[in-house]
Amino acid sequence: MNRTSNIIIFTLDELDCAIALEAVEQVVRMVEITPLPEAPALVQGIINVQGAVVPVVDLRQRFGMDQRPITLTDQLIIVRWAERVLALKIDSVREVCLCPEETLTSSDAIFPHLPFLDGVVTSADGLILIHDLDQLLSESDYQIIHGLREKEDV
Repeated sequence: MNRTSNIIIFTLDELDCAIALEAVEQVVRMVEITPLPEAPALVQGIINVQGAVVPVVDLRQRFGMDQRPITLTDQLIIVRWAERVLALKIDSVREVCLCPEETLTSSDAIFPHLPFLDGVVTSADGLILIHDLDQLLSESDYQIIHGLREKEDV
């Protein structure tokens, strides 16, 4: 984790989460997600983003949260991860901010080897979990998503 980080803060239910802004390509309103038969639970389906077929990753499933129906106010964060473009399904984007060093705590300082977590930001509104895309999606997840992409190209 950089000691000063630009992050995008988003919500899943009452949980405030963030990822590094440098990974974000755009934020879009929810669109219809086309389900993929036999896709792992992590991949909710695919969407069309400016002519490109993009897998949608279900963060609720990844974090073991209860599922809820998609609403018109839900959003998708389009990110570039490991040479791939993915859409992260979220409730809403709260803000983009610069987090100074004194507000950041690395995940190793909290509990070493926490899955998915890069660190925590302390804000006036509470704690914000900063997720690391390299940990959020494992190598096996990448292989599954990459395999899905190859099937789409056929």
